[in-house]
Amino acid sequence: MNAHAKLFVFHPSPYMVDELDVLLSQHAPELEVENVIIPELLDTAMQTGITKDLRAQVEAAISKIPSRPKCVILCSCSTFGGCAEEMQSLTENSVIRIDRPMAELAVDTGQNIGVAAAVESTIGPTKDLLLSVAEAKGKHVNLHEILCSSAWERRQHNDKTGYIDEIVSTLENASSCVDVMVLAQGSMAPAVERLNHLPIPVLSSPLLAVE
Repeated sequence: MNAHAKLFVFHPSPYMVDELDVLLSQHAPELEVENVIIPELLDTAMQTGITKDLRAQVEAAISKIPSRPKCVILCSCSTFGGCAEEMQSLTENSVIRIDRPMAELAVDTGQNIGVAAAVESTIGPTKDLLLSVAEAKGKHVNLHEILCSSAWERRQHNDKTGYIDEIVSTLENASSCVDVMVLAQGSMAPAVERLNHLPIPVLSSPLLAVE
């Protein structure tokens, strides 16, 4: 991106706003960034899946973002990543989901991929992305779902330490059957440092997307 470029970060939940703001200020301080936040979309999707109404809200949000040459819309939520990328025809901006760089690296790294999530609605879109990336690369992958089901309630109560504790505990017990593990939600990223003793790579999306 050049000096005239701008990054619009589309947030269908509030959970990644602070984390991405910090990463962007650290790694791209010269980049103009604007957050577009619709905080209730993820909570609704967790209850209903991505309905026609939710798709319409994503379409409306992306349509309202000004089209500018060489600008990018980054969707910060894996659950809505595929939905957001499907809206590419609505804008001249490039639309990228936060977990695509992670998926590309995971498929390049191993055949047996663990897909870890604390929110079940994220599993399907992440698996679809990994399979799409693998097909494009001409590779076969085996996907293993790992649901950290007890963690999300802690995150919703702002217990970030407990949230990561639950994730680390679950993934330590699930790492033996995979070659590489992806953390399907950006909010899981702090678990990476605490899992660096595992014999497999553990990948998270925020830093890879920012880079």
